[in-house]
Amino acid sequence: MLHSVTVRGFKSIQELDHFELRNLNVLVGANGSGKSNLLSLFGLMAHLMEQRLQAWIDQDGGVDGVLFGGRNRTTRVDVDLGFGDFGYGFTLVPAGSYLAFSREEINNCGDPLNLGSGHYEAILPTRPDHELAGYTAEEVAGWRPYYFQDVGRFAHTQELRDNSVLKLDGSNLASFLHLPREKHPDHFSLILDTVRLANLFHVRFGQRVSFQWAYQPEVVGKDRPRHSP
Repeated sequence: MLHSVTVRGFKSIQELDHFELRNLNVLVGANGSGKSNLLSLFGLMAHLMEQRLQAWIDQDGGVDGVLFGGRNRTTRVDVDLGFGDFGYGFTLVPAGSYLAFSREEINNCGDPLNLGSGHYEAILPTRPDHELAGYTAEEVAGWRPYYFQDVGRFAHTQELRDNSVLKLDGSNLASFLHLPREKHPDHFSLILDTVRLANLFHVRFGQRVSFQWAYQPEVVGKDRPRHSP
């Protein structure tokens, strides 16, 4: 399980040291403070494990879009992930229109295993023979950054059958929640109560489903989540 993140020179994040993570984490900050870019780091990691780093860079604004302030201001991206007693870290530096690894390593209780330098795609997922490398690659490959900033994408009605996999932009969120609502109501209630800590909404189910965003004031004037019928 991921316990901490250190990242420097990545998008709008100039420096973030030993950011502790728990089961549920809430990021609060002004626009441009780096909340969405911290989430973007997990998207980077997923592509890293698929050896599609350069494709991700190209789609995400190129080298200057990834480096904090562009390459004229920042010369490297440093990422270190802590998994308790061991960690995985790397450094990316500009190489023309690409970012190359100048460092990639696994750190086991202070004893680093150097995976190499000068390469353009991660070596970690190619080392299943190494126990920690295999475990780390498998753990990171399962990360999926779901980003629901544009609520307009899922405020419209949705096809009820579009519920097998939750889309990364949340555009089928209402449909996806229909299955636990019908088959696992306790889990459904837990999901709604957790999400409503940040946003209150009602879900309407029929042959098509949709979200309605609304607050339900109490008599004392304090907002609280309420399940829709």
